[in-house]
Amino acid sequence: MADQPDKIAWHPGFYGAAELELRANSDVLTFIQEYNLSKEPLCADLLVIRKDPGVQIANEIGRIFKGHNIIEYKSPDDGLTIDDFYKAAAYACLYKSLGQTVDQYPGTDITVSLFREAYPRKLFSALRSLGRNIEEKFPGIYYSLRVKSLHH
Repeated sequence: MADQPDKIAWHPGFYGAAELELRANSDVLTFIQEYNLSKEPLCADLLVIRKDPGVQIANEIGRIFKGHNIIEYKSPDDGLTIDDFYKAAAYACLYKSLGQTVDQYPGTDITVSLFREAYPRKLFSALRSLGRNIEEKFPGIYYSLRVKSLHH
């Protein structure tokens, strides 16, 4: 902070306050400051940006695309788990939050697609147990895995 001598370091005070407020349960809580959320740089497998929203994309996959489309591909050797689903959703949230201006990428203009050669039975079962509705939009293309709102 030598560059900015007037900048207040708010985080250490917040950490202390959080630990103080939760001290009654400190025996069952662990506090980790500045926890790294990834071991490697976060990287979506593919980003497809639709340049002209008025153009109808010819194939079935493209028909569900919006303006910004995060795609995660799983090879036949990879699994596709509920954690993979949440990671792909997190990529979309990060992408949305990293625009150069506020709401440069509206949440309603972002899709997440997971590609795999086999039907992800366990993933769909886990999503259904969370109350998600899954429907086949086109042969082999399942749809409606979207978050309705983060505000409710």
